[in-house]
Amino acid sequence: MGEFQNIKFGQADAENEMLYHPDLLLEGYLDANGYLEKLLSSSSCFLVIGPKGSGKSALGSKIALMSKDRDDLFVKQYTLRD
Repeated sequence: MGEFQNIKFGQADAENEMLYHPDLLLEGYLDANGYLEKLLSSSSCFLVIGPKGSGKSALGSKIALMSKDRDDLFVKQYTLRD
């Protein structure tokens, strides 16, 4: 039972995940469809759209966290309330 208590389940949304558990986004993000590589390997600008809960914010949060350690990666995230 002690091992189960050590599992980090993270937050309910990517914005809080980025604030409280950035390591989960950086190290535990599953990109099964390869979207991250497609976004990062292109020189174009992108608008990421999709239904609620599809991972848009998680993808943006992961890239934003990655940009903190890279001089060649710039991120500007917008939400609907913006």
